Amino acid sequence: MPNAKNIKALSEVLANSYVLLLKKQNYHWNVRGENFLSLHQLFELHYNEQFLAIDVIAERIKAIGGHTIGSFSEYAELSKIKEERTTGLSSQQMLKNLVLDENTMITVLSAARKILEDEGDQLSADVLVARTEVHQKNLWMLESSLNQ
Repeated sequence: MPNAKNIKALSEVLANSYVLLLKKQNYHWNVRGENFLSLHQLFELHYNEQFLAIDVIAERIKAIGGHTIGSFSEYAELSKIKEERTTGLSSQQMLKNLVLDENTMITVLSAARKILEDEGDQLSADVLVARTEVHQKNLWMLESSLNQ
């Protein structure tokens, strides 16, 4: 029988990951102004990497016997990261928002990893360790791109 705690934890990671991907893609399309090209490329780099990772998380849910959610309404319900419209957002505000979102993602990953480890699912926990490393690097890149 599938472990409901593990599936819920991984589903929350999946939901937050997908909402963050959508936000980064939206920012990629709509960034303007100073540092346009570098931010346009950075956001694309981040969302492309995240797209591949989402599949790994979704397939991990299936591997432990769960049902993988896949609708925007389910993602919105489970995600701590919220969608956002880009109208009127400066590139600096986009960066600040993504810094907050990366911190949220790291927190979500840490909480989920603890659940998985407590439940003895080290394979799933290892997936989240790798994701945490990526989001910490993303955070560093975003913070380094902010005007001081």
